[in-house]
Amino acid sequence: MSNQSTASAPTAHSSTAGIPSAEGLAARAPSAEGPAVSVPSAGASTTPHTILHAPATHTSPATVAERTNRVGQTTESEKTDDAGRHLASGLSATDVSWDIAGKQILDSITQEFPTGSVTGLLGPNGSGKSSLLKIMAQVMTASGGRVTHAGKDLGQIDRRQRARLIGLVEQDSAADRSITVLDSALLGRIPHRSLFAGPSRRDLEITHDALDQVGISDFAGRELSSLSGGERQRAHIARALTQQPEILLVDEPTNHLDIAAQLQILGLLEKLAANGTTVVTALHDLTLAAAHCDQLVLLSHGEVVASGPTERVLTPSTIEAVFGVKAVVLTNPITGRPLPAFG
Repeated sequence: MSNQSTASAPTAHSSTAGIPSAEGLAARAPSAEGPAVSVPSAGASTTPHTILHAPATHTSPATVAERTNRVGQTTESEKTDDAGRHLASGLSATDVSWDIAGKQILDSITQEFPTGSVTGLLGPNGSGKSSLLKIMAQVMTASGGRVTHAGKDLGQIDRRQRARLIGLVEQDSAADRSITVLDSALLGRIPHRSLFAGPSRRDLEITHDALDQVGISDFAGRELSSLSGGERQRAHIARALTQQPEILLVDEPTNHLDIAAQLQILGLLEKLAANGTTVVTALHDLTLAAAHCDQLVLLSHGEVVASGPTERVLTPSTIEAVFGVKAVVLTNPITGRPLPAFG
């Protein structure tokens, strides 16, 4: 299957240098009305002022609903969903800040990313989405705060162990030269084998399966640089999948893909979450985010201004507060999911 595109492609990384690049051969406390959604008051820029309790008005398909039941918004180590059931301890950012050259990019981000859910990071350009993903993957070091998984500080975990735990797909990377699609994807298996060992039969099975999942198994023997932007994008996602990470962080996975490829990739992220992976993805398309994410985190000027289950976060007031546009949120007649519309 080939979907032509001309976009620059993301590249997959493990956290820090656990996997070399191919070029180099690597709260809201719940209330009776539901989790609180924090949004800025009219005219505010970065600081949350108003707490809204937006009731859920949409019914999700069964698979999405099951995952949504695991999504909660608290800062407690012991979390429960709306029904009082225990949430698996997942990825957590606590007071994470990052600045560069005196400019504050992220400002005291505290957010939970529960296991087995798809969390969408939304916000205008420059709001800090990509920076937060890189810090959570330990590719960049935060100025303050920490990122934990199952209570363990990711900054204190051995680099190789971290590479098995976290897969990161970044955006806007040049194509690797003189490497096949198969060999590029096989790089994701490096953390799982001894230093000088070649790929095993099991490594090859996992890699071919990853290429098949993203729809480019027919391109295994082609050079990565010969693919279109959209095809390379899926090749980089396949590389992250071969890591078999517990946490998958994906920056703009649908950039410049056609609609069929977009739905395929987002459907894959949902499937991974249903199988227990913690998925966090930065997206620009609110419609796609509404259709495929269990939880949303809305960022503006490096701060979280709204977070929680998708149907409670994606409201006309939060959309206007964060993006400055008027919108209504309808119900998708096919899926029952929220469907933002703009006039």
